[in-house]
Amino acid sequence: MAVRAQLLSLLLLLLAPARAPGQPVLYDPGYTTRPTRQRDGIVRHVDRIIAPTLTYPALVRSSGRLQVLLRGPDGADGRPLPASPPSRYEVNVLAQGSPPPVRGTVRRAERRGALLELEVELPPSLARDVYDLHVMGPGIDDRQATAVRVLGGSGEPRRFLSPS
Repeated sequence: MAVRAQLLSLLLLLLAPARAPGQPVLYDPGYTTRPTRQRDGIVRHVDRIIAPTLTYPALVRSSGRLQVLLRGPDGADGRPLPASPPSRYEVNVLAQGSPPPVRGTVRRAERRGALLELEVELPPSLARDVYDLHVMGPGIDDRQATAVRVLGGSGEPRRFLSPS
């Protein structure tokens, strides 16, 4: 009987769709505004930053690069504005507590439909820790808690010097 139940559950898992229709997918820019069937609406904490987030943090090495996806600003006519030069954006990572923020260098800013993609290089001075993300730029001022996880060194092999 137990074998029959296991076979039935395995068969149901294999025949079930990968995701139910109508459920949001990762990087869907409209997932924060989808209507719900609940009587009390969900309080949403996602504004402009779509990725990385608390549940999907960026894993990056010290002095590494990360991609930040934003819901880009729209013009008065409702059409997406083109991306500004990378120097107009400021991306800071903030450690827990109250130390000063560390500024990342925006290397590339590119508009992809309704999304804005920033490629950010982190400084090598970042310690292995979890950081909050703060993005500012034309029409954007948003924070995402615990969105960046710095894993450690640059990945280069360590060299030991011995006195000659």
